[in-house]
Amino acid sequence: METTNSGGRRLRLVIWDGEHSCHTIVRPECVPLCDAGNLQRSSIVAITKYNIERMQKNKHVLVIEELRVEHHSAPRFSDKVVSVDEYFAGNPGDEALPQAGVPAASTPPAAPLVSHQPAVQHQSSTPRSNIFAIEQLSPYQNSWTIKARVSYKGDIRTWTNARGEGKLFNVNLLDESNEIRATAFNDVADKFYDLLQEGKVYYFSKARIQQAKPQFSNLSHPYELSFDRDTEVEECFESDNIPKLLFNFTTLNKIAECETNSVIDVLGVLKEVHDPFQITAKASGRPFDRRDVVIVDDSNFAITVGLWNKTALDFNLPVGSVVAFKGAKISDFGGKSLSLTQSATIVPSPDSPEAYKLKGWFDTQGQSQSFTSLKTEVGHSSPNDRITLGQAQAENLGMNEKPDYFSSKATVSFLRTENFCYPACSSEGCNRKVVEQNSGTWRCEKCDMDHAAPSYRYVLSASLLDSSGQIWVSMFDEHAQQMLGVTAGELMQMKENNDENGEFTKVISNVQMKEYNFRFKAKQDAYNGNVRVRYQVMRLAEIDFTAESKALVGKLDALMV
Repeated sequence: METTNSGGRRLRLVIWDGEHSCHTIVRPECVPLCDAGNLQRSSIVAITKYNIERMQKNKHVLVIEELRVEHHSAPRFSDKVVSVDEYFAGNPGDEALPQAGVPAASTPPAAPLVSHQPAVQHQSSTPRSNIFAIEQLSPYQNSWTIKARVSYKGDIRTWTNARGEGKLFNVNLLDESNEIRATAFNDVADKFYDLLQEGKVYYFSKARIQQAKPQFSNLSHPYELSFDRDTEVEECFESDNIPKLLFNFTTLNKIAECETNSVIDVLGVLKEVHDPFQITAKASGRPFDRRDVVIVDDSNFAITVGLWNKTALDFNLPVGSVVAFKGAKISDFGGKSLSLTQSATIVPSPDSPEAYKLKGWFDTQGQSQSFTSLKTEVGHSSPNDRITLGQAQAENLGMNEKPDYFSSKATVSFLRTENFCYPACSSEGCNRKVVEQNSGTWRCEKCDMDHAAPSYRYVLSASLLDSSGQIWVSMFDEHAQQMLGVTAGELMQMKENNDENGEFTKVISNVQMKEYNFRFKAKQDAYNGNVRVRYQVMRLAEIDFTAESKALVGKLDALMV
């Protein structure tokens, strides 16, 4: 049986030696030795490195790290074999056996082990028989313990709404298999806040397992934990087998294809570190500190990463440092850039093969190279990379299982102004639609809060055309604001004032019949039983006439040859 998780592929086997049978797990690094028909039913193998683990009471599993296939097929042993679980039940003194590759004198006593899952926990000085891997947690388990590192710890936050007030804090817990979010509220938050320290390893048990809320977390685990009065936390001092962080790096050249607002991990070399500055949020009027840094990698791309508040002010890494950002959110305003989320982590000079390789590349050749900036490249795509709207329709872009992306130069022929925006929550990071209450306040169900006024956001529909065809596109807040030059709230106010000074009409007319360079996402959509293509503006930029002229000259020169 084969399983796959973030740690890689694993195999589950049953092996026997003619007398005893045992359940086994083949670790990811050993799986390639079993592929391509090397391992099959009745094969004879030599297991040269392994760990013996206890899954539950009297349940054992052999975790194979190295094996060698001696024969592809052999005569079948007798079916009358005894499970090692039955043997150890009758011979408990034999359980303290040496591991392969470990001297018998240094072998520690039997330890708590992972419950029937690929990512096993190693031996500990505290006997525990119900250790689970984080990836195995679900609401269907009643008695469990996880051994996990606190990979992120947030500050205590308070809230006030119609139901009362309270406080909470969040932690991310990490083991070999996965990462999960946990939350503590009110008195429980006071109980655990000082106890839990970022970077340390603990045993956790008796927490509630519930469905994850993706709007509050960027972790992939389908569930999250809620600490309550019965939750038990005990520090663990044997933590060598628990990783400090779990990365899933995206190279910079792949970011242009990623969805806006998706959260990724990136690794790069610091090319520029700018001074911090302060901005004021339009919705709340609150000031925020920000610092922009630029990182590069060996794909020859560069991207700007935005740091916020205390992280921005405290950042002091020198140019040339290798740095990993875990939890960076992709934005698409005037080109792709990254912004650190609230739970993001910065790791200087991470201890990983990718980091060592990147440092060697930068020191030998990267310092003198030029890089393509994702901040400007996407807005000023080469005229030679564009296709016409008619070509996009003729090639059925967007009718595939995955979205298609293409660039075009097109003219804005019409804007729908009936419903060009919606009232959104004014809380930082929340764009959910709010509903007006009888009291005049605006209710956000996601944040469970009432606001005095909404923060309007664009959902603009526009007709674009070129010499080959016409399409309808959707533009969301940042791109519509970039095109119109005013916020959705400002345009809404102009409209509600019945366009007394003609300002609303002027804003709309200023962009009609104006030409832009666009980057589109084309995606299949079902509407009233009909399948159609929905086009979304991912980037836009005003026409660079110098670049257009040079491209035309190049085409003319090619014709003259």
